[in-house]
Amino acid sequence: MSRSHDAGHGPFSEFPLASTGTGPYGITAGPDGALWFTEEVGRIGRIAP
Repeated sequence: MSRSHDAGHGPFSEFPLASTGTGPYGITAGPDGALWFTEEVGRIGRIAP
């Protein structure tokens, strides 16, 4: 489940990670339009548009 926020800088959405006790390490936009990221535990994730 995602949550949407507006912290005074425009809206953004927050998505939970599959792994507990970790956080995203890097994030980039892919050629497929999705956001790809790595987790501190070595996993790769994708957020589809």
